[in-house]
Amino acid sequence: MELILLFGSCGLIGKEIFDSLVDKKYNVYGFDINKNFDSERVYELDLTNFNSVDDLFQTNLESLKKYEKIHIIYLSAIDSKLDQVWEPLHEFSLKEWRKFSTTNQEAMLYLISKFIHAKVNNIIKAELNFILFPSLYNFIAPDQQAYDDKMKVMKPFYYIGSKSLVRDLNRYINSSYAHIKVFSNCVVPHLVVQSDQKVNQNLLNKTLTKQRTDVRDIIKTTEFLINRPSNLVGQEIIVDGGWSIV
Repeated sequence: MELILLFGSCGLIGKEIFDSLVDKKYNVYGFDINKNFDSERVYELDLTNFNSVDDLFQTNLESLKKYEKIHIIYLSAIDSKLDQVWEPLHEFSLKEWRKFSTTNQEAMLYLISKFIHAKVNNIIKAELNFILFPSLYNFIAPDQQAYDDKMKVMKPFYYIGSKSLVRDLNRYINSSYAHIKVFSNCVVPHLVVQSDQKVNQNLLNKTLTKQRTDVRDIIKTTEFLINRPSNLVGQEIIVDGGWSIV
């Protein structure tokens, strides 16, 4: 028996992934702070409230014991939108940094550590398969022209810097726990928007396919990692139409 647990909506990418998995009859449950999903299989959860995370584990630990594989998709992140105003690095704010790092680092580490702790201590026997989502800007420098010519709306370091931990965690999980069947891989998406929104030409000019990444591309990649080859570990699958190699 297999179970999929999806945490966060990640600009509603998570909702699209969740709906697709439900449609294909996967055994999936979702957790999100805003409960943007219209489903009885989604529960409201603030991952930065560590007491709530503890309660989630305590309540569901017995049911987790019956599964042979558990897939944990972590999408939760404080992300930027093109029309939001952000502080640039030369106006660095500890308050702003802590807001990002709490969600993008501390909450992720706490949740994942709970699963691994249960596995290491033989409380659950299932194979654990983590699917994590770093930012494409953890691989290439941000193209600030894609946002605006005003410094106040540039892609913020707070997001890029805090999300960079995902890549380190991906390597660490496999190097430390693969021998007990705890694995991890990453999906790295290009800017994903709905088809009826405006295309930013600055981005498309750097994309070999000259098209935005469709959310269905991310869904397919996520499903591939759910059903991954047994020896595929620690990979970073970049779905960006070739943007990062131009």
